[in-house]
Amino acid sequence: MVDMETHRRQPLDKAILSFSKSMGACLDKAELQLAADLSAAFLIFCNSHATCPCSASAQTVLGEALYLSALALLQGGVVGPADCILTALGCRLRLSRSMLQASSSQPAMEAPPGCQSPRLVCLPALLPPPLAASLCKGLSPASPYWAAHGGRGMPFSSHLFPIPRHGPDEAAMYGHPLEETVSALARCIASSPHPLAGALQQATHAEVWAHCRASDEAHQLHYDVDERWLGHGKSEYRVQHPLLSSVLFLAGEGAGATLVLEEWLGKPAAATRAWLVPPFPGSLLLFEGRLLHGVLPKPGRGSSHVEPRITLMVAWWGEEVVGHRARQRDASAPGPMMTPPWRLPDGHLSRHAWADKEHWSGSEDVPSIRALPSQGPHPVEPVWEKVPGQVSARQASPVWLTQLPLPPLRFFLRSETEIERLYGDPELFCGA
Repeated sequence: MVDMETHRRQPLDKAILSFSKSMGACLDKAELQLAADLSAAFLIFCNSHATCPCSASAQTVLGEALYLSALALLQGGVVGPADCILTALGCRLRLSRSMLQASSSQPAMEAPPGCQSPRLVCLPALLPPPLAASLCKGLSPASPYWAAHGGRGMPFSSHLFPIPRHGPDEAAMYGHPLEETVSALARCIASSPHPLAGALQQATHAEVWAHCRASDEAHQLHYDVDERWLGHGKSEYRVQHPLLSSVLFLAGEGAGATLVLEEWLGKPAAATRAWLVPPFPGSLLLFEGRLLHGVLPKPGRGSSHVEPRITLMVAWWGEEVVGHRARQRDASAPGPMMTPPWRLPDGHLSRHAWADKEHWSGSEDVPSIRALPSQGPHPVEPVWEKVPGQVSARQASPVWLTQLPLPPLRFFLRSETEIERLYGDPELFCGA
């Protein structure tokens, strides 16, 4: 039997779902002014309710619809209506207008001559053509790798193995393209004159994982950390970063740019400069392992003319990654820093079909990655801006609206310490 409260909320839930679908249609067609008007009208409706008028599931839908609307409006230069949405949601900080609008025009991005950072660099990966073809085949959208690693609701999983130090022959001993790629990237980094390359000398292990995303899909701002510590309880939890992080762009030219902020945990002030890196296939982005980073969406939802954005991530770790208690887990079970199947005892490989060499044999049908173009990391300042606040108590949003669950993208923050607090509490981290 449906109770009276549920019965009262059902029409409001339907209204929220209708609003979400209408907003999605506006953003798909880039009808930003219509999206702004629709958001404004719905906020008036929300402000007329002192208590939450909808179910928990509808609250999630509403929070996401308003959040993504604000993001699309800011990327399209429609700032005022976007700030009204963010103010209503209780957000105090947002990524700057210059940042979000630069991301919408990123194919034309070029860094000013001589503008470089000691904290990150783009290098040509220069993989041997047969290896590049194998990698593109093994991580193509149809590859079984994604079903084993990238399904929604699945825990984050990665593989950890020692960095080959004696040339390609050592990596080839195991005969898998992922391990050969790590060996090739290590040589590429070691040969670079950039100051970051020196940190590779301290690295002993490589953690490897991959992403395949739609061209307009974002990835939350986050830090690379050893996520095995999450399973050891609050008393033993610690944050540990790799020495270096890297992103090898394989496919998705014209998709969303990677964003790297000159911001880290414990830094006394928020970042004042960040870098946008377009996903040019064949380029390797290398940066300090402690830096905050993510992927901004390409404006224009549902862009079918841009291929999926495929990247291979490699985090470069020192000996500490194998020397603490977090290492005590079943290294073949799904999760962070698994032992790769080809390094497990005989018989394990049959349970990991994605690693079979037949799925990694390059072919002419698979586009190979190419050399790095002239464009590199593009600096953007400022990074964060304050969201204009309420001018009077009468205009203040109802409390329930400022507490709606929001997508964990962290492009808009309700507190200046929101990200810092997230990584300081394993229970918050696991729930994000």
